[in-house]
Amino acid sequence: MSQTLNINHQKLNIQDIKHVQKLAIKAYNKGTPKDGHGIVLFTRLEDLSWFYYAWKDSLRDPQSEEPGSLALDQYGNIWIAEGGNNYDGAKQWSLLHKQSVHVAVNPIANTYSEHFCPQEAAIALAAYPVGDRPYVLQVQATGESLDRENIRVLSSVSMQQKPGEEPNYTITLHLDNSENKRFAEAYLKAALKL
Repeated sequence: MSQTLNINHQKLNIQDIKHVQKLAIKAYNKGTPKDGHGIVLFTRLEDLSWFYYAWKDSLRDPQSEEPGSLALDQYGNIWIAEGGNNYDGAKQWSLLHKQSVHVAVNPIANTYSEHFCPQEAAIALAAYPVGDRPYVLQVQATGESLDRENIRVLSSVSMQQKPGEEPNYTITLHLDNSENKRFAEAYLKAALKL
């Protein structure tokens, strides 16, 4: 089931989000905006395709854009211009998609890796030998203009070892929402080689 958002009576689903993010990457790779910083702007054409039309140094001046226009930063966060009209421009930018990153941290081995897809993070985590596994996998928003304090722990590994015995590892997975379930399912399939 795909997530669907309503934009000016048109639908924007998760495939649209990924497509616009890919178009934004192309704009950034061409050197626009300068030095990979700033915002790239897209509008939806009559044939429902997305068209890159400009960049700005920051997310500002919604009155300069038509309602329904999208702004993307270099992290993949997406804002939509809302309110107003085509003549006077939009009234505000509203966050439409917050890009999250899955961070695997092993404080003992001092390792850190980032994955943008929960399934990819789960497969990468399952590929480590259990003794070398990162001890925390957490999800946090990424991007300079977003609140990074809201961090969720998806998985943690603890080890208990009695003298003279092999270590015993406990892997904790959280199943409290659909994103966590996707991660847990992918992790278990990869770890159990199903």
